Amino acid sequence: MAHAGPKSTTPRGAILARHVALHLSALTGQKVTAQPPANRVDSVSRAKQLADSGELFALLRVSGAAGPVAINADLNRGRIGCSLKTVAPRAGRTQTKVNWLVRQLASASGDLRITAHHSGSRVESTAALLKDIRVDPGVVVPPDGRDIREFTVTMEASMGSKRSGSEGGFVSALVGLATAFYADVVERVRSGRD
Repeated sequence: MAHAGPKSTTPRGAILARHVALHLSALTGQKVTAQPPANRVDSVSRAKQLADSGELFALLRVSGAAGPVAINADLNRGRIGCSLKTVAPRAGRTQTKVNWLVRQLASASGDLRITAHHSGSRVESTAALLKDIRVDPGVVVPPDGRDIREFTVTMEASMGSKRSGSEGGFVSALVGLATAFYADVVERVRSGRD
């Protein structure tokens, strides 16, 4: 009888992130890798964290992208999301920086959420949907006259109603979202430092 080997202690979130990374690599021809979490806690601690927060997180590194792609699943809300942070250009007025990002997302869905992170603060930000920013770029300009240091672009979708890997399930919904996010955002958005 063959020995089955040791039981895997790899967290399911990490396995899912590798699956999405392999799919994007094959689809795009770019090197996409799942980035391990900074603090490598054991799988029991990860399971407790998932049970407490109801959220799964992972980071993907995409060759040539403005930054890592964060993927998350909020089990409590039944929502999945992908986001990308990009540094704002140093030069120019604040509204010019907003316009710089909007131009890069000219063909993207208006349902993307844009968060402008304020200079001089790690927590203060303004956010709006891309469709609203297209009408009035000032909706994400900091009201106190501060500058913008970086932007986060986020795409969300329903988690899927089925548990299996079949059509309409969680895994296929996440792979579909990551694919759309790559085409609409990752391929187009550049760092303001480029």
